[in-house]
Amino acid sequence: MDGGGEEMNVTTARADLAYQLVEDLKELNKTDVATNLIRGSKLLTMKRGELHRSLGYDTWYEFLADNNIARKKAKTATQITEVFCEKYKINTEILMDIGEDKLDDILPTIKKEPNKVNEWIDKAMTWSRKDLINETRRARGKPSMPQEKNLLDPGSPPCCVCGNLPTEKAHWPVTKKMGGKFTIPLCGECHREYHQHGDVSFYDHYKRRIGAYLDGLGGQ
Repeated sequence: MDGGGEEMNVTTARADLAYQLVEDLKELNKTDVATNLIRGSKLLTMKRGELHRSLGYDTWYEFLADNNIARKKAKTATQITEVFCEKYKINTEILMDIGEDKLDDILPTIKKEPNKVNEWIDKAMTWSRKDLINETRRARGKPSMPQEKNLLDPGSPPCCVCGNLPTEKAHWPVTKKMGGKFTIPLCGECHREYHQHGDVSFYDHYKRRIGAYLDGLGGQ
């Protein structure tokens, strides 16, 4: 077989694997930790091999958006799988007992204190989430969580990007520092992502969801 034929076979095999992974991801409808670990493993395979390019996507984020996979959920699933399963070999049942929220809470601290991973796992299993978050913040040299003065009033809409609660008043498209007055409801994670990437990039990724929220306001 000549070189061109071999290259074509490799390209076809990559595309076949990419399509199979996409189909597998569509079947993973549950949101429990065990399912998210499977989801994270498949997303890691896709991302590490840049298999999204075999499907015609130039960037990873284009692939996620077109397949209705939230960036935040994809990031959480892949990081939890990579850190807790692949790197530290933590038992899946322990991870399921802890839950995805707490695992996500301790991830930044474990990256800073890798020699204390078992200690943080023990804390995550026994501590309340609020105490756990404050402890991780102290470990990273940050103050404890402030009082929830930025939280929207009860009954306010969930995050207009991911649907989570509670939400904060995010000044958009002009930030508060720049004199912005209009706000949209974002959960803490999406709010941080907004400030990290800027209004243009953030809107490009979530224009349909933000637009749907703004359209709803127009109808009130």
